[in-house]
Amino acid sequence: FDRYSAESCLKAVDEAAGGDRPADGLLIAPVLPEAAKRGLSGKGLPFLFIDTDIPAMSGRISYIGQDSARSGRLSAKLMGLLLAKAASYGGGNTGRAAGDDGTDGAAAPTVLIVDPPGDNFHLHSRIDGFAGGMAEFVPEAELLRIKAERDDEAEFHRLLKEAFGRGRPSGIFAANSSVYYAASFLAAEGGAACGIPLIGYDLIPGRETLIESGIIDFILTQQPQEQARRGIISLYESIVLGKTVESEVIIPMNIITKENLRTFAADSGSSEGF
Repeated sequence: FDRYSAESCLKAVDEAAGGDRPADGLLIAPVLPEAAKRGLSGKGLPFLFIDTDIPAMSGRISYIGQDSARSGRLSAKLMGLLLAKAASYGGGNTGRAAGDDGTDGAAAPTVLIVDPPGDNFHLHSRIDGFAGGMAEFVPEAELLRIKAERDDEAEFHRLLKEAFGRGRPSGIFAANSSVYYAASFLAAEGGAACGIPLIGYDLIPGRETLIESGIIDFILTQQPQEQARRGIISLYESIVLGKTVESEVIIPMNIITKENLRTFAADSGSSEGF
């Protein structure tokens, strides 16, 4: 289903639960939580969540995916390392602000948070985890947030252009695969913009060059293939074998850089739907 269309999500769930051969169980990434809750309510259909959890949702067999808040916190730690490295080489506005203590530091760093469209629980958790981590690891940093209204590269570029017009950020954190939109914007800007620390999520086939070139510093992956594989196994064990399965399975986080990209790219598949 279209991850930004509640109508599309409801239709997909109805098709799975109805027809001549209704499903015995459903594996779903409920990236539209309210639509998923409405669609599943009253169906009597066993279901398992991957990628995104709805913690208050009763009746789910299991959740398989990342700890979103911790992945955001990990991104903050990585951002702190990148900002510290930039400051040590005198790059950009990444040092402490000069103030009453008499020190001669550069302006405090500003980090731009790219918030994708929609109202997704796990993306909000990532952003909250990132903000909390930054408050601990780089407490002097100022966090600025831009919110996209639609999943469109030109729209992201417009928002980033406006943000850069107010001052070039010291770093950028994108809460999902919109990191590639941010990277293509930096590539188009060229020059020093390509050196701005950039962190985001998901391997997208065809866009690996933005990682290889170093424009994207770190990609965190949520192993969507492993989530789906383990989800199908858990559905089978629960529905067919009658076993009790774990109510929550947290998938380890992978950190991908240009140095280890090819280790993951061959088996990446597309995680853009997440």
